Amino acid sequence: MTTASLLLAGCATSLPTYDSWSARRDVDAFTDVASCRVTLGDLVALDFYRMRGAHYYPVIERRGDEVRVGLMSHPALPLPVGRIQIRVDSHEAWTIDPSETPVDRPAVTPDQIMAQLPADATHEQRAAVERSVQMMSGTITQSTSPYTVATGARALEIIDQMRTGQQVIFRTVGANSASYAGNAPLGASFNAALASCGI
Repeated sequence: MTTASLLLAGCATSLPTYDSWSARRDVDAFTDVASCRVTLGDLVALDFYRMRGAHYYPVIERRGDEVRVGLMSHPALPLPVGRIQIRVDSHEAWTIDPSETPVDRPAVTPDQIMAQLPADATHEQRAAVERSVQMMSGTITQSTSPYTVATGARALEIIDQMRTGQQVIFRTVGANSASYAGNAPLGASFNAALASCGI
């Protein structure tokens, strides 16, 4: 075997293969909110080669009483995701917009901005600024979020399709274009991971 063959073989074996799903439980150290996340393989073990560039992964999460489904970037490289599409088998594709994504941790809180207002600001001025800040901080946080997810009835319907499906395809969608795309098999591994999260 040549040196080049050995190097190529070494690179090939170092790249994780994602034909299985895993579940990971977590409790936020600051809020005590429990979550359980289902995604492909073991994202914690991803090496440099898999992480290069922008990679996105399907995610199903139970966070408190809420169930979510969508795409996320790698936790070690938390890039904004933006608008996404998910399609299970021959079902119609789902488009999920960042505006649907819950805001768990806003980048800036209204209290931080309100504290900067002059002491003589009127009640009406304070109310107008507070409304603007709440709207803007949510929009900014959603558009820069390292995940885009649907919740509620839409999330449950997507998960039901995945539960009985064979394959899921997914992509991020920019202005008049689609960028990163991927696919993953569904089946027993996916359903076992869902069950371990109580979904």
